[in-house]
Amino acid sequence: MVVSCRRKTSFKRELELKNGDTGDFIWHLVTVTPVTDEGGEISYWTGSMVDIHAQKVMEQTLRDNKELKEMKLLLEEKVKELNRSNQELEQFAYAASHDLQEPLRKIVFYSDYLNKHYSEQIDERGKLYFGNMTSASQRMTQLIHDLLNFSRIYRENLHLVKTDLNALATEAMNDLDLAIKAKHAQIEVSPLPVISVYPMQMRQLFQNLLSNAVKFSDDKRIPLVKVYAETNGSDVQLIFEDNGVGFEEKYLDKMFSLFQRLHSREKYAGTGIGLAICKKIADLHNGSITACSQPGNGAKFILTLPSVA
Repeated sequence: MVVSCRRKTSFKRELELKNGDTGDFIWHLVTVTPVTDEGGEISYWTGSMVDIHAQKVMEQTLRDNKELKEMKLLLEEKVKELNRSNQELEQFAYAASHDLQEPLRKIVFYSDYLNKHYSEQIDERGKLYFGNMTSASQRMTQLIHDLLNFSRIYRENLHLVKTDLNALATEAMNDLDLAIKAKHAQIEVSPLPVISVYPMQMRQLFQNLLSNAVKFSDDKRIPLVKVYAETNGSDVQLIFEDNGVGFEEKYLDKMFSLFQRLHSREKYAGTGIGLAICKKIADLHNGSITACSQPGNGAKFILTLPSVA
């Protein structure tokens, strides 16, 4: 404006001006023009304002759309990179599992062979060492197996299927038949709903939670596991309740992480991956999983799923 005054020329500015009635800021094109006398000096100024708010909104919309398209293209590229990474990770997991398990199988085979065919030449301490070696190799094999299962859980190429959860519960119990009979456990499954899930992954979740409920039982009482469903608004809650040893809820945050154990390996076998797999499966279904418990009073695991999954 100062330059225009010196040069005695008009100037234009786009300004946001506040509407006194509504309090809204409206874009205007403000034009100020000097009126000069015969000597060329400025006598006064005239001004005008034109509402250009719609034009400015349109320009901003076009800019936003351009940025949105650029972000969409970037996101698509990132998704492609992620898919490539997932495929490479799966290929690596298969290769690594084979390469790692083959030496373990030989360790187990030869330690068993030596223990059986040369038992008279091995003292009790040596037999104990062979037994420890075999147990450690078997734990490592199970760990590799569980890690491979964990790495396989992702949404690509999966399809939601309307599934009777009662059938999944029965299949999981059949898979765990020996463990259930060994502990004389009782499993009560109330009628469960039919909802859309990824069947194989959901079956694995059922099996992991039921297996834990049977495993972490209290020696002083017959294991009892109850499985039932409740509705919470538009969500379905699947509840796995047991009368086992329970746990302290202060450890709840890390229970669903990889390799987290709340009990000693000597008393309860396992790799500490089962609940991490359950959480990953819950996330896969856009759901959640949590638990509540007290030591000695059993535990309750609550899986929340959208009713349409």
